[in-house]
Amino acid sequence: MSTTIASKQKAIQFGQRVLNFWFSNGRWSSKTPPPKYEPVDENVQKSWFMSSKDYDEEIRKEFENDIQLTANDYYQVLYMDNDHLKQHPEHTLACIICLDQFPRNIYRSTPKAFSYDRKAKELSMIMIKYNVDKQLPYIEQGFVYLPFQHSEILEDHDLSVKYCENVLDEGKNDEHLTDDVYDYLKNFLEFAKQHRDIIQKFGRFPHRNLILNRIATDDEDNYLKMERLKIHTKGREGTTVKVTFGDVHNRDTIIQTGLQFDHINIPAEAARYNNKPV
Repeated sequence: MSTTIASKQKAIQFGQRVLNFWFSNGRWSSKTPPPKYEPVDENVQKSWFMSSKDYDEEIRKEFENDIQLTANDYYQVLYMDNDHLKQHPEHTLACIICLDQFPRNIYRSTPKAFSYDRKAKELSMIMIKYNVDKQLPYIEQGFVYLPFQHSEILEDHDLSVKYCENVLDEGKNDEHLTDDVYDYLKNFLEFAKQHRDIIQKFGRFPHRNLILNRIATDDEDNYLKMERLKIHTKGREGTTVKVTFGDVHNRDTIIQTGLQFDHINIPAEAARYNNKPV
């Protein structure tokens, strides 16, 4: 990506293509960003963080080549002239989504899902450095901050919480902000805090251990089992169960009193993530 007029135009088109796919068609068709308070369809939001083989395959067909191209050229994006960065924040945002989100769909349950995280975070840092993130709608701003949530460095999570608090505070003072967008921003902040809590406790994401072939500590193993228990007993809150975990390396049983149904078998595959990976 040189800084010629032709290459800049190509970069703008790339940004619009990625963002219209990710946030819904038409939202980024204009030369200017949508209004900051504009909501995103609820079904579109659900697609971001759920597991769907069809959706993953759609992203692979549309954008897998773009991931590698963006990774190869990201230094040129990083050091592109400030005028382009400020005039076309959608281009850098699209690069962040291409490196931070798409790999988590295409390479789900493999180490490659996390292999572009550092580059995505550096692009986020450059947007924040020049205050370009604030040109984006509130919901889009959240995706600038997600690479900090995906880090296993505690200081990055402190920044993630700070940035999410800032955008929520800004939204509170916007008379045009809808309840849907406000709730989304609150949830985004809550997720940022939850991610930080995990890193504070373990120093890394235990969910990644199996994928990255890392040996789990006893505390991490117990944490993962309880998280899987929550998934498989969702909607049965207040009941107590006997659970057999069909792990790859062992089989353990958690027993709690007050049994209301006899047994749940949780297969080994549940040790991997069922939703979008952190």
